[in-house]
Amino acid sequence: MRPGRVTVASAPEGFRALEIARLTFDAGIMLHIAHNDAAMARMAGALRFFAPDIKVLTFPAWDCLPYDRVSPNSEVVAQRLDVLTKIATVDLETPQIVLSTVSATLQRVPPRCAFATSTIGAKIGEQISQESLVTFFESNGYVRTGTVREAGEYALRGGIVDVFPPNSASPLRLDFFGDELEGVRTFDAMTQRTEGRLRPFVSDPSARYFSTRKASSGSGLTIAMNSA
Repeated sequence: MRPGRVTVASAPEGFRALEIARLTFDAGIMLHIAHNDAAMARMAGALRFFAPDIKVLTFPAWDCLPYDRVSPNSEVVAQRLDVLTKIATVDLETPQIVLSTVSATLQRVPPRCAFATSTIGAKIGEQISQESLVTFFESNGYVRTGTVREAGEYALRGGIVDVFPPNSASPLRLDFFGDELEGVRTFDAMTQRTEGRLRPFVSDPSARYFSTRKASSGSGLTIAMNSA
């Protein structure tokens, strides 16, 4: 199937989702623009029912207007950045569809190249300094707090770094021995108790604007930070 625009007209809502799922399997990746958030949520639910093998990404609009005195909700910003990062590093082996709204598609976004290498990650046993992590967090919109509770926050406590990346359902607790990453665990944001264990971790940018500088951990792991 060639890239382009596909129009499905005069179709019942359930059948429309089934047809869009079929087109997504053929194309590998698809963008569907709904009228509003409610229609986007209904389409997401229908696609997960008809085609659970398709990865469904929802790209919401800002919850404020331009020149408002308040900034967009941090969770909305984090979700938008997570989707943009995944689109920039798309894996066509897994069919996926991006669901958005008219309002969201009218809002300007950074170019794809800005998200291609705007993540940081490490595996257990690798060398990465806490200084490099802090540089990445500060340059990519994270906020330092005493206790991590919301997406986009991080905290330092000796050899432990708590961080809540926008691409993670739960905050992460990174255990260090010097500059060596010894463990990665998820924890409950309310109780602060650790839960499951992870092997690698990957963190996306957490703000609409992030640094153009490139930094190195000084221990073999390069961290790239691009502009938005």
